Amino acid sequence: MAEERNRYWTGQEPLKNQEDKLPAPAAVVAGRGQQAEVITHGAQVDIAKHLALGSVTVVDFYADWCGPCKQLSPSLEQMAQTDPDIALRKIDIVNWNTAVAKQYNIHSIPQVNVYNRGGLLVGTVVGADAEEVKRYVAQAKTGG
Repeated sequence: MAEERNRYWTGQEPLKNQEDKLPAPAAVVAGRGQQAEVITHGAQVDIAKHLALGSVTVVDFYADWCGPCKQLSPSLEQMAQTDPDIALRKIDIVNWNTAVAKQYNIHSIPQVNVYNRGGLLVGTVVGADAEEVKRYVAQAKTGG
């Protein structure tokens, strides 16, 4: 019984319907960083509402069909899972004609925007360059 309750509270309860497949909001787990959060699948979004103020927010514009995105994603997820000061938000552009791709003028992916603790954009990395993302994260941590 305790195991079932724990599965409920950790969000590992079996899916009941299609809507349950959407990721839960990011939360800090004791001793670990934050979980990645997909905030849209092609629809317009206000990134400012999803910034983790007080933490460095890394916003990854990607698509499931993008090879370089698949290459970069594990590095970004590892950063967020091992560093509690980093919040990862993922935006699936789906395709070049979606509202979010047009809204943020996305013409090349992966594109990663790094925001400092106060929510100001520190830098943008276009391409699968995890080291450049890490440099912007370090800059964002020191005030940006």
